[in-house]
Amino acid sequence: MRQFLGRQALVISGTVTDPDYVKKISSDSFEMTVDMETGVLLDFKGFSGGELTQHIEMKNIRFLSSGADNGIRSAAEEAVKNMSIH
Repeated sequence: MRQFLGRQALVISGTVTDPDYVKKISSDSFEMTVDMETGVLLDFKGFSGGELTQHIEMKNIRFLSSGADNGIRSAAEEAVKNMSIH
């Protein structure tokens, strides 16, 4: 986990194994940063051969209300327990 825009966030990375999808998105691996409380994507990086091919980054974010998370935080915490994060 890390801080991103002052929010507690989870970094998820992986590889794309479908060759057709690799072509479609011009990436064979990815890293994304997701807000732990809301599940909102804050940052996404796509790589091809280790080179950055895509980057979507939230520059600022504000939520109108907080508190009820509709189970998103619990699901995210459960996912963290069951995955290997590098």
